[in-house]
Order: sequence, then C-alpha cells, then structure tokens
Amino acid sequence: MNEFELKRSTILVVDDVDDNRQLIESHLRKEKDFSVVFAGNGVEAISMFKKQEVSLILMDMEMPVMDGYTAARTIKGFEGADMIPVIAMTAHEGEDEIRKCLKAGCNDYLNKPIKKDSLINIINKYLGTCTKSEKTGGKSEKREDIAVYVDPDLKELIPGFLEKRRKDVEKISQLLDEGNLKEIYVIGHSMSGSGGGYGFDRISKIGKGIEEAARNGNVKDIKRLNNILADYLSAVKVVIRDEG
Repeated sequence: MNEFELKRSTILVVDDVDDNRQLIESHLRKEKDFSVVFAGNGVEAISMFKKQEVSLILMDMEMPVMDGYTAARTIKGFEGADMIPVIAMTAHEGEDEIRKCLKAGCNDYLNKPIKKDSLINIINKYLGTCTKSEKTGGKSEKREDIAVYVDPDLKELIPGFLEKRRKDVEKISQLLDEGNLKEIYVIGHSMSGSGGGYGFDRISKIGKGIEEAARNGNVKDIKRLNNILADYLSAVKVVIRDEG
C-alpha cells in the first residue's frame, strides 16, 4: 500500500456535541472504505492528528477549548498536512462564513444540520470512496460541484490549465494501453509540480500519486487515480477570490 492510499484510510470527526458525533457515526457506520475516529474539540483534534494517519477531517467550527478555525489553521501548518482535506461543519451561512473557513485552511464546508447525502457526497469528492450506486440503490445523481478559489491574477490561465489536465486523463489511458509507464511518470510529475501553483492542490496530490504509482509499476493505482482525476475535473467549479 502506498502513501496515497494510507492517507485515505481514516476520517477524523471533530465536534463537541455528542448528538452530532452520534449522528455522523450513524451516517457512516456502513461504510467499509474507511474508519472513523472522533475528537471533542480542537485540542483533541490536533492530538489525534499527530498520533495517526488521517485521510480527511470533518471540523466543527464552534467549539470550546479550541474552535475549529484555530484547529484547522494549526493542523494545516504541520508538514505534509496540506494534503489532508479539512471540511468545515458550520451552522453559519453566507459568503463571509465561507471565506472565514477557507482562510482558516478548510478546503470545503458542510452546512449544519448535517444531512447524510451531503456528507457522503463531500467525502466522495475528496476521497473517491463512496459510490453513487451504493448510496442510492443504483439511481444516478447529479454530481455536486467542487468549488476551488483561485487567485484573480490567474483567471485567464485557469481554463487552459484545466483543459490540459483533461487531455492528460486521455493520454494516461492511452499510455496504459501501450504499457508506457515512463511517460505516465512524466505526466504525474508535471501535475504534481504545477497544480498547487494554480490553486488546485488536489491535482498536485493526484499527480504525486500517479508519479509514485508509475515509478513502482503499479498499474492498478494509476487507473484508480486517473479515474479520480477525471471525476474531479468534471466536478470542479472555479471561483475567483475576492481581490479585496
């Protein structure tokens, strides 16, 4: 199992209200692709994060001892933690709250009260673990957008960058048929080094996984990560950050 897979194994749920933790646990109880651990405040979350590998963090933003904004900011400051998606759980609404969560280091947000479909969908966005058919009895659902906030100075470059990544998906599939792992490694390395610079950290992480899988000759992982990239590109919605 490679490093990319290890980081997908555990979800950390941080909430000070026992009823909320029980509700989320009930929503995720039948999932087999990951385990779930809990923390009651930001201090406990940081301690838990230091002790074990974490795939994704669901972070309540209003908590005693240490709130979610501080905890998210602290965790994102750790080496390598920028690879871990942090999802804010907040009862507050509006653009100001979204910006506050993003500024604290959160990658996305869920409105409280937490609904099962929204919870499963956002986990699927960032980990690619829960399939739509498993959750809906085979019925198709519209994929939710993944909002990515980017620097306004880059807005003219973003469409071309994303189109190149879509072509990369096609090229990787072709190279897999040809057995050309060397060129797949080059593509993964390029994505790993460029994605974050454009504001797409997820692309850099996927690229790093493809690069490593190609280096190790792991065709199964390349296919899996290429599918995750294709799904991400079909769902991503670019939002230009407020210049103010």
